[in-house]
Amino acid sequence: MRRNRLLCAALSLAMTCCSVPVMSLPAVAEIEEETVYDYNNLFQYRIEDGHIVVTGCAEDIVTLEIPEEIDGYPVTEIESKAFSEATNLVTAVLPDSLTVLGDRAFVFCSSLKSVQLPAGLTAILHNTFNGCTSLTSIRIPESVRSIGAGAFRNCTNLADIAFPPELDFIKENAFTDTAWLDSQPEGFVSIANVLYCYHGSMPERTELVLDESITVIAECALSGETNLSAVTFHDGITDIGWNAFRDTGIESVTLPAHCKLNSGVFEECKQLKTVTIPGSVKTIELSTFSGCSALESLTIGEGIEKIDSLAFVDCDALTSITVPASIQEIGGSAFGYRTMRDSGGFMISYLEPVEGFTVYGYKGTAAETYAEEFDLLFVARTDPPPVKLKGDINADGQCSFDDVVLLESYLLAVQTELPDWEAGDMDENGRLNAADLTLLKRQLLPQDPDAE
Repeated sequence: MRRNRLLCAALSLAMTCCSVPVMSLPAVAEIEEETVYDYNNLFQYRIEDGHIVVTGCAEDIVTLEIPEEIDGYPVTEIESKAFSEATNLVTAVLPDSLTVLGDRAFVFCSSLKSVQLPAGLTAILHNTFNGCTSLTSIRIPESVRSIGAGAFRNCTNLADIAFPPELDFIKENAFTDTAWLDSQPEGFVSIANVLYCYHGSMPERTELVLDESITVIAECALSGETNLSAVTFHDGITDIGWNAFRDTGIESVTLPAHCKLNSGVFEECKQLKTVTIPGSVKTIELSTFSGCSALESLTIGEGIEKIDSLAFVDCDALTSITVPASIQEIGGSAFGYRTMRDSGGFMISYLEPVEGFTVYGYKGTAAETYAEEFDLLFVARTDPPPVKLKGDINADGQCSFDDVVLLESYLLAVQTELPDWEAGDMDENGRLNAADLTLLKRQLLPQDPDAE
């Protein structure tokens, strides 16, 4: 009945709006088109907030050299798809004033043989050079921190690439179908500090032990490698990309202490039976373990704050979950749910709760709220909730001089994020400063028995 009343109200409002005379509606302001200028019949640009944005180029251009400024305005940006399909373009020199190189800027520039990227560029976005089949070499500036999906895909003759010494992430298929990747020896392929992929046919029951030099796992790095049976992380891993280990044969995993765990990392890992997630991993993202049908043992560490939607959906062997007190948010159908299928095994577009699935947690927490909302059995834990350890800034379960080093790095702006900054607020004034560092050191240093 309530739904019908809402529907009637909506229809009434629509009819009322339709009955308003046209003349009573506010006038639509005219939108002034931005002026586009031409630079020596070579490329087009516009002036935006005191800087130049390059928007396109002449169809028959062969050599493109963009100056650092035009009429006193710095050239800082090349727009998305600005030179796409400029099939005659052979050489491009970009100015060091450039800070933004738009996605697909040179996509399908099939004659492009040489491009000089600016020294201060921080990102190469998705599909920037996709389909540049004549490109044979490129130097990626040391300032670049990220390489987008398909950035150099289908650059079939690109054999020589100078990479920056360190990257924050590489997205999927960034170097697929390049001569550089084809020339790599069979095995795991790394780019700077990033594990990028496996080249060739992986042998059965391959085990991966990550080298200390690797701190990032690229998106989809080993997705579909069903012969990968084990992976050993070290605590220096900071980021595991989307779908990095999706549909692999990994049987057990203990995640590194402080990594960012992106969505779908272990999705559809049908052999995965045991998972341990330390408390310093603050969020279990969307669909991280969905479809792990053999998962039967799950340990979620105290300190984790959020379990996102569908994180453990379709984990058929998982009959219960113990939720730590630190969990503040649990997304829809995060666990205890399975996808309905028809008689042929095909998915139907709705979920149903797993009969008898049990949620163990503390009363009055997100665990109890979730169980009630999603019709799952809730059993209250009787053990006392853990007390947060003062000074445990890195959230490893102990207060040590590692926490001192971390706090010092933060105060010197070397480290920009802390796993648990509140644990470092030693004087409990709501902010971190040198006084907290002093108190932390005093807590760790042995006391002098002769001191007054």
